[in-house]
Amino acid sequence: AIVGEIGLARDSIKNVFGVKDGIALAQATSMVEEFFGKDLTQLKVLIPAARHEVGTLTPTAIGEKLGGSSGRKINKKLVAKGFQVKDGKCYKLTEEGKQYGELKPFMRNGHSGYQICWNENILEVLR
Repeated sequence: AIVGEIGLARDSIKNVFGVKDGIALAQATSMVEEFFGKDLTQLKVLIPAARHEVGTLTPTAIGEKLGGSSGRKINKKLVAKGFQVKDGKCYKLTEEGKQYGELKPFMRNGHSGYQICWNENILEVLR
């Protein structure tokens, strides 16, 4: 029953947030684990490794790798290249941007949401 709940939650997360399967599965497993109050560590180890280049770079990290540009300047470059668009206070990936970045959940200082993390290939495009 719990595995079925994980599958339903994964599908919903993928459809609603447009994240890749592994991220949706990891988030769904954590949510179901919390909801049922059970330790699902044995299931978490079964989550397959990503089959794509994983995004790990924030705009600030990209700026550091490109010689010290600020995260704000990098975000503007990413918009100018058509990889993301600003939606209120947040950035969203465009279809073009999905080949370089992915949405990842975060929790920081009592806030949670999704942030775009970029893969190493973005560095060549922005140089």
